[in-house]
Amino acid sequence: MRLSLGFLGAFLCVLGVSFTLYTRAFSVAALPVRVQAEQFKVGGHNFWIHGINYYPQRTPWSLFWTQYNPEVTQADLRRVRAMGFNTVRIFLPYPQFQPPFTAQHTPLVHLNHFLKQAESEGLRCVITLFDFYGDYRRPELAARYVQALLPRYRHHPAILAWDLKNELDRDAPGVGAETLQQWLNTVIPALRKADETHLLTVGWSTPEAAVSWQTAVDYDTFHYYGRPTDFSPRLEALRAQRALQGYIRPLVMGEFGYHTWAEAPQDPHLLPHQYNDVNALMAGRLSQGLAGSLFWNLYDYAPTLREPWVLQAPSFQYYMGLLDLQGQPKPALQALQQRAFLRDAYTLGEITLQSKALEMVLWAEAGGEVILEQVSGSHRQEVRRWSIEPGLQRLAVPVESAVLAELIALRQRYEVTSPALRNLAGQGMALRREPLTLRLR
Repeated sequence: MRLSLGFLGAFLCVLGVSFTLYTRAFSVAALPVRVQAEQFKVGGHNFWIHGINYYPQRTPWSLFWTQYNPEVTQADLRRVRAMGFNTVRIFLPYPQFQPPFTAQHTPLVHLNHFLKQAESEGLRCVITLFDFYGDYRRPELAARYVQALLPRYRHHPAILAWDLKNELDRDAPGVGAETLQQWLNTVIPALRKADETHLLTVGWSTPEAAVSWQTAVDYDTFHYYGRPTDFSPRLEALRAQRALQGYIRPLVMGEFGYHTWAEAPQDPHLLPHQYNDVNALMAGRLSQGLAGSLFWNLYDYAPTLREPWVLQAPSFQYYMGLLDLQGQPKPALQALQQRAFLRDAYTLGEITLQSKALEMVLWAEAGGEVILEQVSGSHRQEVRRWSIEPGLQRLAVPVESAVLAELIALRQRYEVTSPALRNLAGQGMALRREPLTLRLR
């Protein structure tokens, strides 16, 4: 995680969507996800991953499958769908998912239930294999493992993709890059043979790692916990390197997030800034043309909760959720439910009191006019008007410091009127007049 910003004066907190959860069902046809150039397709239609990494609140990491609770999982997946997401990412710990894989194999019984519930909610699943695994010097064993497990699920409609290994590159210092590359070269063909239906990816820990390894995957996944101001430059460098390597395939941000541990010894974060961070990153996601993203993760965890793999002492991992300990939405949820995103036009990061101009990033489903108004009480004044075509829009909004201060103090507000906009799940939704509120914390 990064160091906190020295100045935390201004935070965007509201952009047209209240904390009320979406209740609209996002159905997903029982058709496999395919790849066409840099885009996902389902039944010939474009598909964007808009997802969440998932553990239950009381049983994360090592406790998930050993203390699996069908009722909890079913309720969580229903809520995930209601919040507007279409994808969940889960992990299969290698120590717990061991052959022989029979119909009575307890972890598989739980996994089968999870996938059935995901299918019933219209959710796709990215399943991460080889979690907490380290035996890279015997790739033939890993190959036999996927050949034993994956054929059972080769036609399951809820599965979007197999994520071969979470942050494999972080194991390189202890194992060696050559050993890891040989492991990949052995396991990937075995996986392809075991399941020719579903997509394959590897969840690399950084954008840079996503181009450092030779992998015959269907789409590239990277994780991002850096500053929003660095996001676009790093993604542009990634895209340039991919082009040199001849890769034309979708790019997905498989993990991103922002902890809200205000008492963190080295990196304290205030709760409202989670919105500002995610809002700027989602502007970056749209402007960089990503095929999807998955937030880390659904829940905060009780500070007293302990489990042997990750939650062993106080850390930011307890405070990375989209929902707090009471199951109430934290600020990031609002940003993830928006259809238009604001960021600093110069830094391409979070808006602060030092911002000189803003940039509104959106994807228009139709052409027309976008009108930005400044509202104070009953008085309404037009700030800017744009004529747009369908597609990605990056609209500059100059703002004077005095006006910015009024907006942040909530004495004034912006409102935007535009044609239908696409949300992060790729759905066009009509937008008439929508408030854009800046709030000081």
